[in-house]
Amino acid sequence: MDKICATCAHFRRHYIKMGRRYDPIHSGHCVYPRGKLRYEETPACKHYKEKTGS
Repeated sequence: MDKICATCAHFRRHYIKMGRRYDPIHSGHCVYPRGKLRYEETPACKHYKEKTGS
């Protein structure tokens, strides 16, 4: 598995409201060590931690 932001436990995806539902978009933010704008395909930083579970 590639080390990219989308597979990191610290990545929080952003959503957009479409009518009554929320759809995921390709950007998000990193919560460690503080908030930074990231895109899902951005190469992971030194704080990368692989997601576990679903």
